[in-house]
Amino acid sequence: MCIKLSQENPLQAEYAEEYFNSFENYRTNLVTVIAYLIGVPTETITNTTVFDEETYNDIKDDVDAKIIRSLCILRNQIFIHYSELTNLRKEFILLDKMTDYLDEDSIKFLKRNDIDISNVNSSNVTYNLAYINQFVVDRIDKIKKFVPKWVKFEYIRALFLISGGYSGHRGELLKGKNQQTILKKIHEVRGSYLHQKSWYPYQMFVMWPRPFNENDGNVLFNDAKFLKMLYGANKDLFAACEYVIDAEQYEKDSIYEFIDEAYNVEVFVDC
Repeated sequence: MCIKLSQENPLQAEYAEEYFNSFENYRTNLVTVIAYLIGVPTETITNTTVFDEETYNDIKDDVDAKIIRSLCILRNQIFIHYSELTNLRKEFILLDKMTDYLDEDSIKFLKRNDIDISNVNSSNVTYNLAYINQFVVDRIDKIKKFVPKWVKFEYIRALFLISGGYSGHRGELLKGKNQQTILKKIHEVRGSYLHQKSWYPYQMFVMWPRPFNENDGNVLFNDAKFLKMLYGANKDLFAACEYVIDAEQYEKDSIYEFIDEAYNVEVFVDC
């Protein structure tokens, strides 16, 4: 069964949660990938029944995925602690020394991979955010391998990008005539996030195509809800329900029982 979910026909959270929870066999592979990449804490991913353990184990040691995760964690923390970090920058302290507010492991991991978010020739922390945004856009395509081919990657990709908020590869965009426009864009996005932070998935920043509202519920509830709402927010329709529903547990159990008791089993797969 597929429910049409779009801007014109939104699915309210109360109904959405009830509907999507009525099928225990909805998959959570993709939402596990998204949760990891946007920086949802490890303990939340591993201790919450929503997420898929096998998918998490596949992605957690991938360097490309960990780079995006580390950048998202630090961007999120800078958004939240902007005032404190700004005061420290006035004292000429670099971001990699601000570990009371920023994740030290993420900073060190990025440095080991030739990404230094603190080496910015400005006391304005918004410049650091512009560089982080540039690092993300330069590397986001490398996580495409974790997104199924039947999902429109451009929708996933856009979740991580602040269009118009980039520094340029050597900071050249921050030296040009559009400098103030770039800084203003970042401040607008940050302000919108902080204003509605409790409605974001696990309070982590994503560039959702429209403003979140309290009726959205948890968009990372499972793959079905996530894709229906993401496509709907892009004024599109996700109808490939067969890809997000797994076999019922009783069906799996019956297959396992048959294999255990069978003398000889041949398997034919129709692709």
